[in-house]
Amino acid sequence: MYHRFLMLMGVSLTAALAAAQGDFLSLTRGDHVSGTLLDLSGGIVVFDTGLAGQIVVPVSQVRSLSTENPFLVHLNDGSQLEGRFTGSGVTTRIAPESGGEAAAISLAAITRIEPVPERPSEPPSPEGPSRSPAQFSWETGYLHRWANEEYDAAFARLTLRKQAGGFGLFSENLLELADEERFPRLFRSTLDWRFPSASGLQPELGIEAERDLDEGLEFRGSLNAGITRVLIDEPNRLLEVTGGLNAAFEYYDAGELWQDSGNRLRERIQRLYYADERRREQDQDINLRLRLRFRQVIRNGALTQTFSLYPGLTGFGEVRARSESSFRMPVTSQLNFRLHLLLDYDDEPEFESTDRFRTSIGAGFEWDF
Repeated sequence: MYHRFLMLMGVSLTAALAAAQGDFLSLTRGDHVSGTLLDLSGGIVVFDTGLAGQIVVPVSQVRSLSTENPFLVHLNDGSQLEGRFTGSGVTTRIAPESGGEAAAISLAAITRIEPVPERPSEPPSPEGPSRSPAQFSWETGYLHRWANEEYDAAFARLTLRKQAGGFGLFSENLLELADEERFPRLFRSTLDWRFPSASGLQPELGIEAERDLDEGLEFRGSLNAGITRVLIDEPNRLLEVTGGLNAAFEYYDAGELWQDSGNRLRERIQRLYYADERRREQDQDINLRLRLRFRQVIRNGALTQTFSLYPGLTGFGEVRARSESSFRMPVTSQLNFRLHLLLDYDDEPEFESTDRFRTSIGAGFEWDF
C-alpha cells in the first residue's frame, strides 16, 4: 500500500512539473510544439523548441498560440494590445495581465511584438507598506469519495487570502454536505500566518482543525510552527517548501464507523466487525511537518499542487501524508470552474479495520469576491 501511495504522489508531482512547458504553438497540420516564442512579425512566427532548435512558420500554418509571458502587440491598424497570448482550438486571444476579458486576435494582423518592459517599483510609502484588501472565494460542487465507504456528496469551500507587505494570511475551509444525522461527516479548516523576514526564510504559524467520521475521527486540532522558503516566485509560477513541527490532539470514536442504515442485520454485522476495537481513543502526537507547494499558470488555467508529510516523532515510524491537486479554469472575471483531487494516507490508522487511503475527486464552481 505504501508503494501505491508513492506511485500516486509521483504521478501528481510529475504532472505538476510537466505543466511548466513555457509557450505553446499549435499548427494546422496537427503538430503541437512547446518552447519559447522569439518573434512574430511580417506574417512569420519564430519559435525556439529547445532541443530541436528554432522553427520559422508562416502565420497561415498556425492554429493557435499561447505564451507564458506578456507581450506588447502592434497591429496593422496602428493600435496596440498588451498581454499574454492564449490559444484555444483555432482561436488565439490576448489576455491582459490586469485580469480583464481576453480579446480574440488574428495573427495575420500583427506587424510586430515586443516583450513588456518591467515596470519600475513604486517607492515605499512613508506610512508603511500598502495593505491590499482581503480576497474571498466561495466554491460549491460535488465529489465522489473512496475510503472506508464509497459515496457521493455535495461540498462547500471558503478560501481567504490577505497580503499586507511581507505579512501573509491564508485560510481554507472545506465542508461536506452529506449525511444529515452525522453532519458534518467531513470538515477541514486551515489558517496560516506568514511573517516578513529580511532573509529568504519566512517564519510561519498555523492552526488546523479536522473531522472525518469515515475513519472514526471526531476531531483533530493541530498547531504548526515552521519556516518557509520560496524558491520560485513569478507571476505565472510559484514553488515553495516549508519545514517545521506539528502538535496534534486527536479524538476518535469507533461507533462512528457503524452506519445507521436502518438494516438491523447489517448494523449487527458491523458491530461484530469492530468488536475488537476500543470504542473511544484519545491521542496526542508531535510530528514533523514538511510541505511542498507548486502553482503553474497554463494558458487559461492554473494548476496547484500541495503535498504535506507528517512523520511522527512520538510514534516512531508512523507517518501521515496528504496530497491536494486542483486545476482552475476561468469562466468569467469572477467565476471559475475547478477540478480537484484529494488523497490522504495514514500508515497506522487508529482503528486497524479502516483503510489507510482516503481519496476524493470533485468539481465545482468558484466565485471570487
